[in-house]
Amino acid sequence: MSIKNSIFRTLKGAAIGVAIIIPGISGGTVAVLLEIYEEMIKAISSLRKEFKKSVLYLLPILIGMIIAFGIMYFPMKYALLYIPLQTISLFAGLMIGSCPKMITDAKKNGFKMINLISLIVPFVFVLGICFIPDMGDVDLSIDMPIINYLLLFIVGVVASCTLVIPGVSGSMFLLIIGYYHPIFNTISQIKTNPGHSILVLMIFAIGLLVGFFTIAKIMKVLLEKYPMATYWAIVSFVIGSIPAIYISFDYTKAVFNIITVITSSICVVLGIIGSYLVAIVTNKKENDRRKENNMKGSTIIPFVTDIDYNIGKWLNGMLHSTNGRFTPILKFITSLGNVGIAFIITALIMLLFLRTRKVGMLLLVSMLLGIILTNLILKNVIARPRPYLNQLSDFYIWWNEAGALLETGYSFPSGHTTAAMAFGFTLFLCFKKSISWLFLLIPLIMGFTRIYFMVHYASDIIGALLVGAVCSLLSFVIFKYTKNWKVVNKLLELPSILKLFSR
Repeated sequence: MSIKNSIFRTLKGAAIGVAIIIPGISGGTVAVLLEIYEEMIKAISSLRKEFKKSVLYLLPILIGMIIAFGIMYFPMKYALLYIPLQTISLFAGLMIGSCPKMITDAKKNGFKMINLISLIVPFVFVLGICFIPDMGDVDLSIDMPIINYLLLFIVGVVASCTLVIPGVSGSMFLLIIGYYHPIFNTISQIKTNPGHSILVLMIFAIGLLVGFFTIAKIMKVLLEKYPMATYWAIVSFVIGSIPAIYISFDYTKAVFNIITVITSSICVVLGIIGSYLVAIVTNKKENDRRKENNMKGSTIIPFVTDIDYNIGKWLNGMLHSTNGRFTPILKFITSLGNVGIAFIITALIMLLFLRTRKVGMLLLVSMLLGIILTNLILKNVIARPRPYLNQLSDFYIWWNEAGALLETGYSFPSGHTTAAMAFGFTLFLCFKKSISWLFLLIPLIMGFTRIYFMVHYASDIIGALLVGAVCSLLSFVIFKYTKNWKVVNKLLELPSILKLFSR
């Protein structure tokens, strides 16, 4: 197993771990969307026969799940508290964007009228679960009766089924039967009451493992003996989970206004885009085939490839129609994003003034996260070449005509646009005024210049906008946790530069 593949599986495991946290989102569904579901089921079922091979495949996924669960539990908790509708809308978008490919893959196994049962029953089942009323939280305290430990084991066994079966949310199941909040409260109480907390979690974990291996073997048999019906059932589970997310949502937690509606809609769109970008990474064979055939662009999804090519062609046409008169100013704008220097300087200036210091700190943190995620991780993991490197493509011609701007490093996602998005989106969130949306023009203009000079594909820009927005949101979460630290308080309380000069 290559290190690169292991990193990919770790990231996919992390995505599954995040999904497990959110009620209404199925870990099995995410595994299907990331195209590791079938292989994961086979590996689990073959642990005895092919122990080493199975462990090597599953271990990165498990590590990713554990890391994501540990790191993302509190951020997702606050996201569900403060932006719940936007959070679930992002996941809904991911599912919507993945449905066409899932249906196409299922068609490869054929379709018979009897498979209508495989489509209808899972869909109705997923929606039916949403209407089951909550039973109230159970007692998992240190004084709980012995029978509750046995029930906890049984709940773990049943909950594991929801982790393996796509479309069925394990978190929602736990919420309905009253175990969701008690189990997560137990996790948070490990420091104060380690003995009891670890015992409760171990019993639950043993139940999960027992059920997990049992249902995985059942799913393997179904995939081998009844592939047609099973694949269509999985499609039905995933499709049913999309409306189920919104049906099961607690609307009392959300503040409804025009901003909520707009941002939730944007999150759905970002989720759909994200599903296509995920496929760029996961379908390696298709990517290799396209490279061998010198296809236009380097993406592997036809939809994204068309976007990349058509937008590139349109911008080249604009360059010709304007005789390149905008090229100098666009070159100046794109240079402002070099190492994010203009954005960093602006943030540092904000640190000098008491009223803008918090915003300056948020900007620096969001852009630092953007640099780490983009330049150190995503670019090197995905390793997508620049558009102009393929000298047999139209992109190379367009790049020469735009000025042959040279850039180092890989293409996806755009570092300039990530920094601009982290900067603009943070300002958009900080300044709650009617004109705050103008800050969102900063990443859009920056992204435009990167495609104009053919140093990035359009999909590179879309990915950068998504990464930048995530980094911005994470900066608020980090600040919330660190604002009570002494060093942070001292920085926030330092006198303004204006006050220093007035002395």
